[in-house]
Amino acid sequence: AHLATLVEADWIDQDRRWDPNRSLRAGAPPANAVPEAADAALHGGPFALAHTEQVLERAGELIARWEPAAGTASLTAFRAELEKMTARLGERKKAGDVPESERKALYLNARRLLRRIAMANPLLAEIDRLLFIKRHDPQGVIHMCDQYYGCNAVPGGGLYVLENPFGENPKLVNLLENSVVESGRLKGQKLEGGSFLSPSVSYDGKTVYFAYSQCGAWPEFQGRENYTWNPETSYHVFRCNADGSGLVQITDGDPDDFDPCELPGGRIVFTSLRRGGYLRCGRHCPTYTLHSMEPDGSDIVCLSFHQTHEWHPTVDHNGMLVFTRWDYVDRDTNVAHHIWVSYPDGRDPRSFHGNYPANRNRNTRPWME
Repeated sequence: AHLATLVEADWIDQDRRWDPNRSLRAGAPPANAVPEAADAALHGGPFALAHTEQVLERAGELIARWEPAAGTASLTAFRAELEKMTARLGERKKAGDVPESERKALYLNARRLLRRIAMANPLLAEIDRLLFIKRHDPQGVIHMCDQYYGCNAVPGGGLYVLENPFGENPKLVNLLENSVVESGRLKGQKLEGGSFLSPSVSYDGKTVYFAYSQCGAWPEFQGRENYTWNPETSYHVFRCNADGSGLVQITDGDPDDFDPCELPGGRIVFTSLRRGGYLRCGRHCPTYTLHSMEPDGSDIVCLSFHQTHEWHPTVDHNGMLVFTRWDYVDRDTNVAHHIWVSYPDGRDPRSFHGNYPANRNRNTRPWME
C-alpha cells in the first residue's frame, strides 16, 4: 500500500508538470495556444483529459510492442480494458465540463493500466534478481558534474538485490551485509557508513562491480561546498561475487573512479579524474573521462582525452563502447550532453546523432542522454 501511494504521488507530480503547449503528439494545441477556461478540462488544468488520452495511447503502443513476443492471447484482457477506458474517455470529452475528481480518477486508472501492461513485458520474466543501490542525494554544488565527486557524497545506503522482482512476493537482500573487504586498503573492513554508486554486472552474471566512497569529507563539511580529493573521500571501484562474497577493492588513491563496466575483452572501462583538466566554464570542477584497466586494477589506460566530462560507459550489441559526453564545441553549453560511440579502446569517438543534426532532432532531445 505504501509503495502504491508513492507511485501515485509520482504520477500526480508528472501530471502537474505536463504542458499541452509543449506536446509533440499530433493534434496537440499549437505552441502559442493557451487553453480557454471552458476547455481546461480537455487541454489544461489538473488531470487534463488530453493528458489521460496520451497515457492510453502509450498503453496501446506497448501492447502492440509486446504482441510479437507475448502473443495476442496473453494481451487480450489488456486490450479489452484499454478499449473500455478509451471509450469512457471519449464520452467524457464530449460532455465538456468534467469535475476534477473524475478527471483524476480517469488519469490514475489509465496510469495503473499502463503500468500493468509495462510489467507484462515478456523480457521481464527472464529476470529473477534485480541489482540496485540505495544512496542519499549528494550535497555541495548541485550540478551534474559535482554530484559524482566523492567529496559531495552523503553517508548511508548500500548495495542490494531484489529477488523475484516482478513476482507476487519480492524479497530484498542486502548483498554486502556479511561481507568484508578481502584485499586493498580497506582489507578487513565492511563497507558501512559510506556511499555507493553505479553498480553493474558482468556478462556471465557472476560478478558485480560498483563504486564506493568512505565519505571522508562529510564529518568536516556536512554537505557544505568543498573540493577535497583523497583516498578516504573519493569513489573507488570494487567488485564482489553475485552473492556478495569475494569483496575486493580494485582502485584507490586521490582521484574519483566510478561507473565500472566490463568490456568484451575482459578489461574494465570506468570513469575517472586521472586524466586531469577542468571544466571549461571557468570554475574549479575537475574533468573525469573514460579509462580502462585489467580486472585486478592494473594497467590503467586513459581511453579519452576529451576536455570535458564523460559518464556512464556501457557496451552495445556490436561490442562498441557507448557513453555520454559533454561536448559543447560549437554548441550550446546545455544541448550538448549526448550519446557518443567509440571502439572499446577509445578509438574513433563519434556523436551518435551526428555532429550537426537537424534542428528539430537536436532541440527536442533532452539536455542529457
